[in-house]
Amino acid sequence: MSGIIEVLSEAIYQSAEFYRDYVSETLSETCKAVWQSLKDDEDGIRDEVTSFIEKEAAKFADSKPTLAIYLYSVCLAIAPKPYHIEAGINILLGRPDYYTKNNLHFYAYQYQCAAFKCKEADSLEVKLKIWQLFKVVYEYFEAEVTADLTPIPMDSRNKNLVLVITEQMLSEGHGPTKTTLDRCKTLITRYNKEVLLITTNEMLTGCGELPFFDQRVGNKNVAFADKEALEWKGVSVPQLYLNYEMPDVNIINEMLVYIRKLAPSRIVVIGGMSILANLADKMIPAIDVGLSPSELEPSCVRYQTLGKKLEENEMYLMENIGLPKEHAVECIFTSGLKEQEGTMARSLFGIPENAFVMTVIGGRLYEEVDKEFLNMLESIWQDDYFILFLGRFSHNEEVLSKFEKISKAYHIDRVEDILAALELCDLYVNPIRRGGGTSCVEAMFKGIPVVTTAYGDVPANTGEEFIVADYKEMGDTIMRYYNDIDFYREKSAIAKKRAEILLDTDGEFVRIMDEVERRERENK
Repeated sequence: MSGIIEVLSEAIYQSAEFYRDYVSETLSETCKAVWQSLKDDEDGIRDEVTSFIEKEAAKFADSKPTLAIYLYSVCLAIAPKPYHIEAGINILLGRPDYYTKNNLHFYAYQYQCAAFKCKEADSLEVKLKIWQLFKVVYEYFEAEVTADLTPIPMDSRNKNLVLVITEQMLSEGHGPTKTTLDRCKTLITRYNKEVLLITTNEMLTGCGELPFFDQRVGNKNVAFADKEALEWKGVSVPQLYLNYEMPDVNIINEMLVYIRKLAPSRIVVIGGMSILANLADKMIPAIDVGLSPSELEPSCVRYQTLGKKLEENEMYLMENIGLPKEHAVECIFTSGLKEQEGTMARSLFGIPENAFVMTVIGGRLYEEVDKEFLNMLESIWQDDYFILFLGRFSHNEEVLSKFEKISKAYHIDRVEDILAALELCDLYVNPIRRGGGTSCVEAMFKGIPVVTTAYGDVPANTGEEFIVADYKEMGDTIMRYYNDIDFYREKSAIAKKRAEILLDTDGEFVRIMDEVERRERENK
């Protein structure tokens, strides 16, 4: 323990002495080494190490804020707590003029991603801090654009055109991409509108990058760049793909001028933190379809959907951001499915025909599948159990080797035909995490029951029928599914009915659009 502290201390102070306010390569490499060494901490020293780093970060908060923020981000990776996000954002909010608008945008996304992927760092106050930081970024950009942002009256807009703005489009297997294309399809086929889809590529960009431990970088699919339209379920969606290093104030300004000329009747935003969308809302009130059904996005547009009943937490957030209660539109968060292409055999993956197959699905399984979850599975293991991990689980062999009973689980890194893969499975088991909202709907569509705690997007989609209190009850419930065929069949039927509701994007999204129109007429 003392050796780790000494090495860290020397690296921190060498960096502080050499740089005015930055992070040396030596400090960066030292922190990586410490992080790696503590991944399998059996002696419980993580908290001691992070306590030391927290104290060092606090010393530099005023004199070297970039170094301090970096040190808090190291703590966030080693032993995450809400404080590590709050402390970093407090530094930024306390002296926003120290950083450029793109620096602040970079930090806002890093913290949003960190809170999403790590339940230990998530809290109501963290959500508020991230939202407050985003609002500062948005206002920073607003002050620099020269485009006319005055409201366009309803009777001066093109009533036949709806603009859809999203920060990221990747592939048909990507949940947010499917959400975007499904809404576009509904607008065209059921709402009888012309649609223009704009992909801004503002998510987790390197623009304004500063040192941040375990930094996240967003993906792009530049194959979309030269396409005039995207095909989705028999519908052609006209699109414009901004293949630039975003957010660029000049590009944003040009797009705002363009949007003013188009004067669409409505703007639909997928995700919350697009600077372009938030500024365009000044001209035409936008409706933000958040990507998390269980909570609000940090967005300042006029309206946004909430896939559950509006509660005190949401009221608290909106009140502190300066948004009215009418900002939130309660709804059912609907999903879209990629069509099944074929079938798969259990033998292809070494699954015994009579095995009881549990599946764990997600794009971040390497972070979400932890020892507590695996211990629960190990404790209830039966000889004819099998686990199929679907998604990125790059260190699965290293992790699973420590669990003798479940070490032979099968892992598929990328699944193109998810519905076919789900036909191999009997039960969808959800670790305690924020994500998984789309995959649980795909499972229920196939009649596969879900087991989840009350935290995150999955329970917001499944409803009360599939929620358990904790991992202990999760293990007991898995055993009941395994032993009680009548219970299984009852829950399977409920899952199918729930999926029908969650897949009715046509009906629900039209209702949402009508509700927004009603609210705007009343406000007028």
